[in-house]
Amino acid sequence: RTVNNDRFRIVPMSVDHDTTCEMLEKELKCDTKLYTMVSLHACGCLSDNMLRLFVQSEHAKILVNVGCCYNLIPDGAGFPLSSFDCQLNPYHKMAACQAPLRWKLDPEEAKLNELKNYYRAILQTILKPDKGSVFKTGKLKVTIDMSFSDYIHMAFTKLKLLEGDADLYAQVEEKFRHRRIELATFSCMKAFLGQVIESLIVYDRYLYLHDRLPFAESISIVPLFSLLHSPRRFAIVAVK
Repeated sequence: RTVNNDRFRIVPMSVDHDTTCEMLEKELKCDTKLYTMVSLHACGCLSDNMLRLFVQSEHAKILVNVGCCYNLIPDGAGFPLSSFDCQLNPYHKMAACQAPLRWKLDPEEAKLNELKNYYRAILQTILKPDKGSVFKTGKLKVTIDMSFSDYIHMAFTKLKLLEGDADLYAQVEEKFRHRRIELATFSCMKAFLGQVIESLIVYDRYLYLHDRLPFAESISIVPLFSLLHSPRRFAIVAVK
């Protein structure tokens, strides 16, 4: 689709680790022109590939990259990109996605998330009591006034499991009720520490560009947005 005499074009294209800058520039018809690479909330490894293509390209002169969805960074790839000696597991990457300062924008949503965590933890105990064994439920439509019995019914239906004794499940919930505040405290600590993990990911990307573009005019990490308006606020800005 073109707008204003072809000055603006939308080109759908899949970008992955096998994409080269030649392929990208040919598809965008900019293989003979200087251009800027800009991304807002480039999910998972899309940010990694964007940085790689920026380094390889002779025509890309400016980069503005805001990453997102760190939980989608594949294990064994995407981090670290630089020589930074650090490893992250899936739980670290998921924590890096948290934005606790945004909770005050929507207190009701924060309360709902706390309830989801509480119910999900009890469900984990019921179905997988052995430590370290985890299962996925996917997204469940939980409401703030939902009872635990309704949650169990919804979860078992989603997982295609036969429901057992409702009274037994109620007893399990009652058994762990006094530990709800402990879980909420732990979740808050994890969310705030997630900002540290996000900083590691962003700094690693900065180091990657710094190591591979020693003669770049500038490479910096810029707090582009307020956390109250965007959960991902840091942009990596580079100028060759």
